[in-house]
Amino acid sequence: MTNEWYAFLASIICGILAAVLWYAFDSMRKVFGFKALGNIVFDILWMCCGVVVFCVCIWELFDLRIRAFEFIGVGIGAFLCHILLKRPLEWIFDIIF
Repeated sequence: MTNEWYAFLASIICGILAAVLWYAFDSMRKVFGFKALGNIVFDILWMCCGVVVFCVCIWELFDLRIRAFEFIGVGIGAFLCHILLKRPLEWIFDIIF
C-alpha cells in the first residue's frame, strides 16, 4: 500500500472518530437537557476534540503534510459513520450516559 492510500484510509478513520465524538456529545446533551448555552459549550468542546483528533492524525501519520484528499477522507469517514453507525452509536451512548 502506498503512502497516499495509507493517509487516505487514516483520514477516513479520523472522520469516523470525529463523528463518534459528535454522537457522544449529542447523547450527553440529551441527557443533561441543556438549553442554548449548554449547546454552545458542547459544540465548542466537540470542535476542540475534533481538531485535536485531526491534528494528532496529521502529526503522527502524515508528517505534517496536508493534502486535499485528507480533508475529503475525513468527510467520507464522517458520512460513512452517519450512514452506517448512527443508530447503534446513539443507542450505546444513551445506555452509557
